[in-house]
Amino acid sequence: MKLITNNELSNQSEYELSLLFWKMSRKLAQTGEGTPDRRNALANLDNISRARCLRRMGI
Repeated sequence: MKLITNNELSNQSEYELSLLFWKMSRKLAQTGEGTPDRRNALANLDNISRARCLRRMGI
């Protein structure tokens, strides 16, 4: 699973970020414990959450 960078997320709308968060949550559920895909999915969810917070704060 590809790691999504903060730079990639900065160009997304709130709707796109919400959709991406939902899709990534579903992918997370399909990963095995301790796998690289699981670590990337969790990191992606963190990055998406951070991007959404920054957008809401106007940063």
